[in-house]
Amino acid sequence: MRSYGWVFPNSWKGCRRGERVQYADGTCVYRLETVKWWRPPRRVRARGFEHVQASSSQISANEESRQVENDPVESLVVKRQRIFPTFPRLSPLDRNIVAIMGPAIATQSLDPLMTLADTAFLRDLEAVALGGVGISTNVFNLTFTCFNFLAMATTPRVAVAYGKGDRDQVSRIAAQSLWVALSVGVVATVLLGLFTIPVVRFFGANEVVAPYAAMHLRARILSAPAFLSNMVFNGTFRGHQDTRTPFLVGMVANVVNLLSFFFFIRVMKLGVIGAGLAVSMQQITFSLGLLILLVRRRILNLADLRRPPGLKSIRFLLSTGVALTVRTFSIFSTVSYGMAVAGGLGPIQTAAFEISRQIFALFARLFDGISVAAQSLIPVELGKENFEGARQTARRLLQLGTCMGFLFLTLAFSGRDMIASIFSREPSIRTAVVSCLPIIGIVQPINGLVFVFDGIFTGGRQFNFLAAAVFFSACASWVSLYLVRRNGMGLNAIWIALSVMMLLRAVILGFRYKSSRSPVPK
Repeated sequence: MRSYGWVFPNSWKGCRRGERVQYADGTCVYRLETVKWWRPPRRVRARGFEHVQASSSQISANEESRQVENDPVESLVVKRQRIFPTFPRLSPLDRNIVAIMGPAIATQSLDPLMTLADTAFLRDLEAVALGGVGISTNVFNLTFTCFNFLAMATTPRVAVAYGKGDRDQVSRIAAQSLWVALSVGVVATVLLGLFTIPVVRFFGANEVVAPYAAMHLRARILSAPAFLSNMVFNGTFRGHQDTRTPFLVGMVANVVNLLSFFFFIRVMKLGVIGAGLAVSMQQITFSLGLLILLVRRRILNLADLRRPPGLKSIRFLLSTGVALTVRTFSIFSTVSYGMAVAGGLGPIQTAAFEISRQIFALFARLFDGISVAAQSLIPVELGKENFEGARQTARRLLQLGTCMGFLFLTLAFSGRDMIASIFSREPSIRTAVVSCLPIIGIVQPINGLVFVFDGIFTGGRQFNFLAAAVFFSACASWVSLYLVRRNGMGLNAIWIALSVMMLLRAVILGFRYKSSRSPVPK
C-alpha cells in the first residue's frame, strides 16, 4: 500500500479507495488506491501544489518517482500544471509595498479626475469669470505647494517612532507638525485676504479679471489651515503604514465637493464665490474626517495639542522646510523655463509642449505612489534598527520603480499615436506630440529610479543632500535650456534638456546610496 498522499487547500485528511477528491479549481477526481496511514507530514511545495511526503525511512526517492508516474491522480496534477501554471505568491515585503503604494496611486489619480468634474460645473460661467478662477487657483497652488514639506517631514519621523513602538512619540510629532500647519495657515489666510487684489494682478489678472479672481481666492483661502493640516494628517497616516484611510476619506470629501458645486453654483447661483466655497468645503471635510479618525484610533492624543511645540521641533521643521522648498522650487522653475522656451517656438509647439507636459505629469503622479511607499516603509525598518530589512526594501522598490518605468516606456512608444489623438485634433499638434513621446518614454526608467531615491532619502531624513542634488541638477538643466533657446532648437531638444535634470538626479543620488553615507546603512 502507498504510504503517502496529496493534500489539497483547506484539507489535511487522507483519501481512501474510491473517495472523491476536489481540487482548488473545482475539478473532481477519484483516488484509486488506499492510504494505509497518515501522520503529521512535512510539507514540500511542488509545481504550485502542496505535496505531502513521508520521511526517507518510509519511502525512498526512487519509489516516489515511480509512484508519481504510475499514479493517475498525480499524473493528472502534473499535466494540469503544464497547461495552467500557478503564479508565485507575493512575499510579505511585496504585500506591504502594494498595500502602501496602491491607495497612494489611487489618491493621486483622484485629483485630475476631480479637476475635470469641477470644470464641468464651471462651463456656464463667463469667460472672464473662468479666467479669474484659473488665476486664483494658480495663486493658491503656488502659495501653498511649497509647504508640502509638512507631509514629507512628518512621514519619516512618525514611521521611525512607529517602528520603535513609541505611540506617545507618534502623537507628539503629529501634534507639533499640526501646530506649525495651523499657524502658517492662519497667517497666510490673513495676508492673502488683505492683499488679494495686488497678488492676483501680480499673477497677470487685468482690471476686468481681477475682481473675479479676488472673489474666488477669498472664498478659497478659508480652507488654507485645513489644506495645510491635511498634509500633516497624510504624513501621519503614511508613517503609520496606512494610505487606505486617507484614500477613503478623500472619496467622501470629493463627493462633498461635487454636491457643494451643484448647490452653490446651480442652486444658489453664487458663481466664482460658490466655486471657491465648494473647494473649501472639500478640504475642510477631508481635514475633519482625518482628524476624527486619528483621535479615535488613538494615534493622536488631544492632550498633546494643548502644548505648543518647543523651539527645537520648530527649528527642525523650518530647516527641513527650507531644504524641501529649494527642491520644489528647483523642479517647478525648470519646468516653467522649459514652457517659456517652448513659447518662443510658436503656438503649435507651445500646445504640443503643454500636452506632453501633462503626460509627463501623469507618469509622475503614478510614480509618487512608489515614492510614498519608500517614505513609509524604510523609516519603520530604521526605527527597528533592522538595517538589512531596510536595504532589502530599498532594493525591491528600486526594482519596482525601474519596471514601472519600462512599462511607461512601452506605453509611450506603442501608444503615441493614440495618446496624441486623444489630446488634440489638430494634425500639426499631434505630429509634434508624437515626436516628443519617445523622448519622454526613454527617460521613464530613470524617472522610476529618481522617485524611489527621493522616497529613500526622505525616509532616511537626508533632506539637505536631496535638495542640493535637485538644485545642482536643475542648474545643469537650466544651462541646457538656455543653449536650446539661444540656438533655436526644436521641441525635442527642450525635452532632452529637461531630461538632463532627471539623469543627473539619478546619478548623484545613486552614488550617495551606494556610498558609506547612504540613508540606508549597510
